Amino acid sequence: MGESLQKLFEGYREGYALPGAVYKDPEIYADIVRAYPGRILAVYIREVRLDPGDGRVEKVSGAWDQDVPFVLAADSDAIRRHATELGLL
Repeated sequence: MGESLQKLFEGYREGYALPGAVYKDPEIYADIVRAYPGRILAVYIREVRLDPGDGRVEKVSGAWDQDVPFVLAADSDAIRRHATELGLL
């Protein structure tokens, strides 16, 4: 996890939703979910193909508490709908 993300989580105690893309974010976000239990409200990964192919997303998506929703979405509207249902928007 990057130093700037550590400073963010150490400086602010609110809950967070983490939006990202397939490239590196799933691994980084899995580390964050484990390092800051109870602080992450949802993880959103945008994957336009909905077939990551290399298994990166699947490898890390089961690595954290099931209380943290993991959403693999084809578009931003799907993320918005889910976040609205959780009351995050």
